[in-house]
Amino acid sequence: MFKKLARLFSKEGPQIEAPEEELEETVIEVPKEEKPLPDVVEVPWKDAATTKNLDDHIGKIHDDLRVFLYKTKLTEKKIFIALDKTSEALTRKKESLRELYGVPAEAEYEYILPDATGRSGFFKKKN
Repeated sequence: MFKKLARLFSKEGPQIEAPEEELEETVIEVPKEEKPLPDVVEVPWKDAATTKNLDDHIGKIHDDLRVFLYKTKLTEKKIFIALDKTSEALTRKKESLRELYGVPAEAEYEYILPDATGRSGFFKKKN
């Protein structure tokens, strides 16, 4: 070993040696006789506890999701009711403005909303 290291640092430069033949070890596997498993294999609590806890956790997540979706549906219903009421109020207000400014209902005018706060709205004749 020392000679190899000395040759690496000598002035002659490193010499390449032919690799030694590697001996292959042959492993012969002896087939094991497998016993048939019984109909029931018991898993002790210390090993089965994790699976039980994970299953309980999945059940809790399902329950939380069920409550969340129920509350979401109730909120959605309230929003649609509010949207319908607001839309009806807008239509009534446009009709009252039509009457206030003497624009006949059968006339071909559409109401143009104001561009910004403080600006005027218009009844514009449709082309």
